[in-house]
Amino acid sequence: MLNPSGYNLIICQSHERAEDERRAVMTLMRNQVSGILISHSLETTDADAFRQMLSAQDVAVIQFDRAFDGVGNVRVVNDNYECARTATEHLVKSGYKRIGYMGGDKKSNVYADRLRGYCDAMRKAELEIDEAILFDDSITRDKGFFNAARAIERGCDAVYCAGDYAALGVIEYARDKGIKIPDAFGVIGTANETFADVVHPALTTVEQNAFDMGTAAARAFLDVKAGKIVEEQTIVIPTRLVVRNSCRKQTKK
Repeated sequence: MLNPSGYNLIICQSHERAEDERRAVMTLMRNQVSGILISHSLETTDADAFRQMLSAQDVAVIQFDRAFDGVGNVRVVNDNYECARTATEHLVKSGYKRIGYMGGDKKSNVYADRLRGYCDAMRKAELEIDEAILFDDSITRDKGFFNAARAIERGCDAVYCAGDYAALGVIEYARDKGIKIPDAFGVIGTANETFADVVHPALTTVEQNAFDMGTAAARAFLDVKAGKIVEEQTIVIPTRLVVRNSCRKQTKK
């Protein structure tokens, strides 16, 4: 969409490090780019440094996925609250009772909203929200593996993961310990990563519709440059639950 409109793309990777993100943005600004489309790194917990860099130059800014309020022109995000609420409710309806949560830093819009969705689903089901089974620093495969041990030791029979890599770590831990998924333990991830349907058992997860998010971000940039967007706005990309084999089949009542 951007190339046919006359724009060339420069792609930068932060490797989920805040300092690498800062350097990349500074490099782009020095090269006087027309705009920046950015999904903030896992380490970026506030937008103060980003706002300071933007103040020195008039540049279109589109945030997508991980985004902050009051920054740039447009935020393109998922309905992260609804995706977590739906996933947690699915676990509840599948018969699980002590459901843990694995997410990221609550300063991030993504993980704050997903935690809120999880909590509201648990309250609706009148199930306990136990701080001992809420794992904030648990987005990677390794952390999923590590915290799966803690979750199971603390009595969990299921876990909602705010990322598929953590869910993969949970499945690997269960396999190592001979814990049967989904009969003895259930897990749902988020993102529908490419491995989700080939891991065993296939992972039930939430599809984020990344292609739609990227398309919406590109279109928003073009609209900003054309003067069609003049005030800060948020575009919400819907999600959907993809049911596979990592949690029990729901029984009809």
